[in-house]
Amino acid sequence: MRIWKKDKLLLASIVLAASLLVASVFWVADSYHGEGWRSFGYPLLMAYALFRLIQMARERVIDDEVSAVIERARRLEETDPAAALDLLDSFFVACHEAQTGAAP
Repeated sequence: MRIWKKDKLLLASIVLAASLLVASVFWVADSYHGEGWRSFGYPLLMAYALFRLIQMARERVIDDEVSAVIERARRLEETDPAAALDLLDSFFVACHEAQTGAAP
C-alpha cells in the first residue's frame, strides 16, 4: 500500500500536534501557579487541533473504503450489473447499520 503525500503530511501533523500537546501540559504544570487558569488555553487549543487532525484522518480512511467498493462495483458492472448493484446496496446498508446501530 502506497502512502500519498497528503497522508504523510497528515501523519506528520498528528505527531507534531501530539508532541506539542505533551510539551504544553508540562508547561502548564510549571506555569499554573503564576498564571492561573489562563495557562490552560494553549493545551486546550492543541488538544482541539489534535482531535480535528485525527478526525480528518478517519474521514480519509472511510473515503478510501467507499472509493474501493465503488471501483469494485464498476468493474463488476461490466460483466454482471445486478451483482454490482447488490454489492453497492449491501455495502451502504451495512454502513448505515453500523452508524445507527440498527439491525435489519
